[in-house]
Amino acid sequence: MSNAVTSELIGAIYSCSTDPLRWPDTLTRLRQALNFHVAYIAHMTSGGLRAGAASGIAPKWAERLEQYEASFKAQWQWDEEVTARDAQSDHVAVASREIPVAGRRTAPHHREWARPLGIGDSMLGVSACGGDGFDIIVFGQAAGTGMV
Repeated sequence: MSNAVTSELIGAIYSCSTDPLRWPDTLTRLRQALNFHVAYIAHMTSGGLRAGAASGIAPKWAERLEQYEASFKAQWQWDEEVTARDAQSDHVAVASREIPVAGRRTAPHHREWARPLGIGDSMLGVSACGGDGFDIIVFGQAAGTGMV
């Protein structure tokens, strides 16, 4: 990726901080530049998981993500202590490197949500956002195209 494209993408991300409605377009640009199949943002709090902007995912599928909060937390072993630690330090994780294949294939959110969307592997970033929650940004690799 060229320096110009990198600078443009960084600028687009910064623009989202003042205009959150830019996230869908920015996620599309990031997803395409990084060669990912899908991208989405979600907000996790003690009260639940809330889907945010998405790219490459139909709105009805993005909304369904919220049904899999327990599965998502269990797979990534996110309890309140781990969540607080990861959110404070910003954390990047790759599913294929942190979760055994058997665990990924049997998790409800993978089996019922990610697999039907054609997602094989995913990379996510965790970032503090204040209050009792944190944001995650997820990039999903298309199934059959290798691991992240």
